[in-house]
Amino acid sequence: MSCKCHKAIFHALLAAALYAVSIPFSKLLLTHLAPTMLAAFFYIGAGVGMAVMGAARWRAVCRNLLLVNIHHLLLRAGLFW
Repeated sequence: MSCKCHKAIFHALLAAALYAVSIPFSKLLLTHLAPTMLAAFFYIGAGVGMAVMGAARWRAVCRNLLLVNIHHLLLRAGLFW
């Protein structure tokens, strides 16, 4: 199996585990919160998680683009060697 396949399997198992943990957690919270507020908190948490992941991915892409641009500039100037 390739590395990407292992990564996908890991993410699928992690999602299933987090979903399994959220069920008892939500039952505890439903005694103190209205169902709509609980749903709102879950959606806010998902949005924050996606924003963090998107920012991390964006940072990695920008860093890679910067390194590629520096490499091309050095090659064009003949300074790479």
